Amino acid sequence: MTRRASPPPRAASSFPEADALAGDSGQTAPPAAKRQRRSNMTVEQKRRLCEKHRAEPKLTQTELCAWAKLEFNLFKAPSQGGVSLALRKEHLYKDSVGDQLGGGRKKIRTARHSHFDRVLANWALERLSQGAVTSSLIREGGRALALKMGIEDTLRFSNGWIHSFRARHGFIKREVATQSALVMSEASNGLSEDPNQLLPPVSTNLTLEQIRGLLIEYETSDVYAVGEAGLFFRASPATLAKGEPDEEEARLTVLLATNADASDLVEPYIIGDVAPPPGLEQRDFHYVVSSKARLTVFVFHQWLRNFNARMASSHRHVLVLLDTAPSHVVGFLDLSHVRLVVLNQLLAARVQPMYCGILTAFKGKYRVKHLSRAANQLEAGSADIYHVTQLQAMQWVAEAWQQVPSDVIKAAWKPLGISSTVGALDASRLKEELEKLLYRLHVNGLVAPAVLVESLWENDVHKRFDEDLIESPQENDQEFTLPRQEEAVPPLTPEEKRTAYSTVIYDLERSASTHEPNLLAVVLNFLREQQLG
Repeated sequence: MTRRASPPPRAASSFPEADALAGDSGQTAPPAAKRQRRSNMTVEQKRRLCEKHRAEPKLTQTELCAWAKLEFNLFKAPSQGGVSLALRKEHLYKDSVGDQLGGGRKKIRTARHSHFDRVLANWALERLSQGAVTSSLIREGGRALALKMGIEDTLRFSNGWIHSFRARHGFIKREVATQSALVMSEASNGLSEDPNQLLPPVSTNLTLEQIRGLLIEYETSDVYAVGEAGLFFRASPATLAKGEPDEEEARLTVLLATNADASDLVEPYIIGDVAPPPGLEQRDFHYVVSSKARLTVFVFHQWLRNFNARMASSHRHVLVLLDTAPSHVVGFLDLSHVRLVVLNQLLAARVQPMYCGILTAFKGKYRVKHLSRAANQLEAGSADIYHVTQLQAMQWVAEAWQQVPSDVIKAAWKPLGISSTVGALDASRLKEELEKLLYRLHVNGLVAPAVLVESLWENDVHKRFDEDLIESPQENDQEFTLPRQEEAVPPLTPEEKRTAYSTVIYDLERSASTHEPNLLAVVLNFLREQQLG
């Protein structure tokens, strides 16, 4: 049988319109459509899904399925069960690493020694800010760290381990990103005509005039400030007044961010040194663990990636102001929807909104909650009146942050030329409220209200370069409990009140001074009225 000859290849035409018509006649197959992604989401997409849910909690899971299909150009919408599982595992996606260089991965890579892995990753990130991090450098640093932690016999630091570590933390191509970021940060003006264009992603060494010019390009709702506050969450006023650091004092570090028009108070990012129990509900805050509750480069990058995912889910391009700090190493980050402006320390002390009243107001609101409970405990005759669990403190942190008045936040942007609001009235009311609580605690005149909100040594929150933080997280489930209702001091019965008044009246009649009989008579009459009433 004679094989039919294949037709000769068709020559390229100079008339694309004719080619299109020929395609319609069946002579030429149309180009294949670009293949869409399948429905199973990547880790980064699940992170953005969780941020979308937090930003718009009223969306149903069915609506989130439809949103994910359109947002991520998926072949089909994820199942409702898949979305439900992603939301239940939100903390895993928020704490995952290596987003922009491992953005296509669909599983969270885990390490055999998770605490060692995080400490070594932070060590590498600190050095990446100074230059390339090679495999030999990571191996050398890992061996030294393993020896300090007493696990040197359990790790081999093979080539496979090095490859997995670099892939897990996104160190594979960051050297190029580092060099390009440094070149962009050294640009003379560092300004872009289009605020949505991420060039450069990080601006440093800008003057106040340049920063004000940059802020004009953004809506006030798209300009954020971020800052950190240390919190000795159960310290007494006397302890805070000492002015000396106490390593044994229970502490938290709280990272806060808000925009210039006070329309978005980002949920507090709380850092502690006690490992949370499984299934800890984090409704109005996010909790992460770090040795000595220090803010590290590793933890700060986690927050930035989560914040970037939140902005991406809302299709917003924003600018974030932050100050120079050991943990604010951001020169090589690649954030799609966040532009960073890093203020030098002198300029930050003058114009950083967080230092212009916002952090002080937040701390004041927290102290009011803590000292109010302590005063009630004192008047009820309880012991250890200042003790609270860490979970109670974290709930107070979330409440105190939401109670910071919008006028205070707007007034803090005045040095940058954004607002003319004055927030001094609330500061005056807060001072008066703290003075009343100090009086109830019998320490008025001994402790000034300013000590409660402006303790410098309390705000030592950043891990310093080459500072060894290798301690494993503590385990204490009691820190994540709340007082049971039955443990609260029950109110006195009418009979108990009458007995108490009778005792006081009896003691006054027998032992009170008679130098001022008229005053004594007034007091006794008042007590008898209360006793009968």
